[in-house]
Amino acid sequence: MRPEETFEGRALIGEQEYMDSLPQGPDKSAGAIPASEWKWFGHAAHFICGRWCRFHLATQIGGFIVSTVGEYLPPESSREYTAARKGIPITGRGEQAEAEYIRKVGYEEIGYGRKFETMVFRAGKPCSAPGCSCGLPELSPPNELDFEGYNTPGEAAAGHARLCQTVASVEWRSALIVREAQAEGRS
Repeated sequence: MRPEETFEGRALIGEQEYMDSLPQGPDKSAGAIPASEWKWFGHAAHFICGRWCRFHLATQIGGFIVSTVGEYLPPESSREYTAARKGIPITGRGEQAEAEYIRKVGYEEIGYGRKFETMVFRAGKPCSAPGCSCGLPELSPPNELDFEGYNTPGEAAAGHARLCQTVASVEWRSALIVREAQAEGRS
């Protein structure tokens, strides 16, 4: 692999290669939502600190959003405090300080024992904010329906693809209806 095909030692793949890498099982079953009908977004769809996550994937599958975030790099003031508290000197400024922090401290956990997570939510109204209109649906309500945690970018990418396939399956959506009915005492 040529150096221009990697970023921080990770292989870069194109959109078509990513789509081709998705498991094809549920797309072939009756009632599944095929990958060709999924919508992809470039923003973090969940996590209050999502804007500081370097890794984010968001996919709308029917009435659901599958959101993956990770590689959380807090704002500069938080990094300075964390490094000082850990006794790790950061001598650079600006981007040099940021790179030094990543090298010496690393990305922060976004939850206990994990640096990446994928969550599934119901999709609400699409973004129509002036100057944006990206179409990313709001989370409605913002309660997760499914979850997976990971510690590497590769695990997170594979987990996002796997959870997308799961959500696309008629079995997952049927099981969700049953779980929600049981929670409401209708079963």
